[in-house]
Amino acid sequence: MVIASDGKPYADDAVGDLQDVAQRRKKQPPNDRRPLRRKPAGTDRRLQLKPAKLGHGEERDQSSRRRFEGEARGPRDDEAKNGTWGTIVDHVPFEGTAGALSPLQRLEGSTMTLREMEVFRRILNKTAESPTAETGRVSSRLDAAPEFPEALRPLVDEAKDLQAQKAKEMSSKPQQQSASTGAQLAPRAQEYLSSTRKLMDTARTEAALWDVLQTKVFQKVESLQLESRHKPSGGMIRDLNVLTATLPTLLLHFMTLIETSFPRSSLGVMLLPALEKRGPSAFALGATTGLFNHHMSFLYKQYSDLDAIVEILAQMDKNVYNFNSDTRELLAMIFDDADAASSGQAGPALEALWSTDRRQRALTKLRAWDKVVVQRLHADAIRLANEKQVLDEDADEPEELSSQA
Repeated sequence: MVIASDGKPYADDAVGDLQDVAQRRKKQPPNDRRPLRRKPAGTDRRLQLKPAKLGHGEERDQSSRRRFEGEARGPRDDEAKNGTWGTIVDHVPFEGTAGALSPLQRLEGSTMTLREMEVFRRILNKTAESPTAETGRVSSRLDAAPEFPEALRPLVDEAKDLQAQKAKEMSSKPQQQSASTGAQLAPRAQEYLSSTRKLMDTARTEAALWDVLQTKVFQKVESLQLESRHKPSGGMIRDLNVLTATLPTLLLHFMTLIETSFPRSSLGVMLLPALEKRGPSAFALGATTGLFNHHMSFLYKQYSDLDAIVEILAQMDKNVYNFNSDTRELLAMIFDDADAASSGQAGPALEALWSTDRRQRALTKLRAWDKVVVQRLHADAIRLANEKQVLDEDADEPEELSSQA
């Protein structure tokens, strides 16, 4: 055992290091020698890495992320204490039974961003507080929302199944009364849809059409306070169900009217940003693949902005909005115009415009996205064909069993 000057023993694994240092110090001039620092007993000889220093911008990003995580997790912790969501546990991969966890617990540790998880939590929270006993079904704001991001669909379906089972256990009202009340929901939504579309159709100017969208649609969205953490009232729940079934249709109808009645209007590129300003919940509720396609069409026809179209395609892919045949047709139209301009068929001005470096770079990115769109459409076609084959085989099984009997 080697004893230091202060009387404390060196660790056995550090003796070799001290002997090597002593040998090197003998060979160094006296002025170059540095004081020895004793290695505490029990320390590891492995390399100790120090955290890298962050720049000013990185520190700000880290601070913002910690603040955002605190805001996102704080309400969930409160809800866990109040018994709303049950006990929140840390995510441990492949441990426990997956079926015993709630949809929110299964999201822990997934690849979803904090913003997407918070949106899903709020949507699920609004759904859990809906009056299921009065409507005879799980009153969900995800019902009838076309083309909702595919990554959330399995969790949404599972959440609705769990809530439906809970509603059956807690419901004490007769089933007939629930069915009669639930039947009144569809006419109410249909009445709102018809009246709002009629106001849009009779608008004589683009300003009047935009005013209808603001007063009859966006103000209704804002009144629901989708980003609020307070418990919604019964009236807000009914309005939420109506808006769930009608918002995507009304937004697409607005875009169609702008395209047909006011083709030179710039309002076509203002709708999607206006919807996004209403918050992530409202955006998830109203945004569809068709709305993205209309937006990109206006970007091209009004401004010929290829870079903006590239950004929209990336946004669709990031948020898991499916591409469809209309997306492919828009890209094909852009490529046809580019080929016509490069060959001189569209005139020297357009030929010079399409030959710029910026436009050529954007075209290269669009052609790469076109390959992705074609691959997705091909995969969807194969999936639908396989599903149809399975359904046909299931339909043929009863006939075979009856013939054998």
